[in-house]
Amino acid sequence: MRWSWRWLGGGLLVAALAVPFGLGYLAGARTQVQEQVPAPGPQLTAEQATRVRAVALAHPTVQAVLAERSPEGYAISIGPVTGPTGELVGGYLAVDFAEPQTLRGEWLLAVDWRVRWPPTTERHTYTAYNVDLVVVWVDLASGQVVQVEPTGPYTTVAREEDPSELQEPLRSRAIEIALKEPWLAAVLAGSSYRIESVSRSRHRTARSSGRSCG
Repeated sequence: MRWSWRWLGGGLLVAALAVPFGLGYLAGARTQVQEQVPAPGPQLTAEQATRVRAVALAHPTVQAVLAERSPEGYAISIGPVTGPTGELVGGYLAVDFAEPQTLRGEWLLAVDWRVRWPPTTERHTYTAYNVDLVVVWVDLASGQVVQVEPTGPYTTVAREEDPSELQEPLRSRAIEIALKEPWLAAVLAGSSYRIESVSRSRHRTARSSGRSCG
């Protein structure tokens, strides 16, 4: 679910900075929720869907979010999550807000979903703005939550808290190395520019048989 492109000066994407370190962060988690379309594939049984709902709603972060909001202000949907080879591996619960929300919490992010299941996870505390959905993944085999993420096409996170951002001192080092690349130096020569983002590499693309979930 989980994703923004930043610009250098006259339209050059700062993603170029990611080349030396392989730091191109796939920011699709925040937009792909709305890019997926339903497709045939494995589906949850009624029993599995009930289990996914119970496990997801019992997660502390989800409970904290919902405790502060009226049930009339959101809708809940449940669907399947497929693994790297297309098999049914989990289920998702999506909390779809009627209005964009500002949410602060400890979020659980699935890092390498595309290449392994269950995925490696990271915990990050941050405030997310313009959140349309909170999406929770549940691993069917273990019954454990493997992702809780606030997302949406316009969701943003302050740079100093954004888990996708490379922080100091690595940020400065990445910029230094990138700006030494001859082709980039030639492009920027004589131009006025500002570096707004340096992202770290993570596989964060989600897929499900129905609505995207992360």
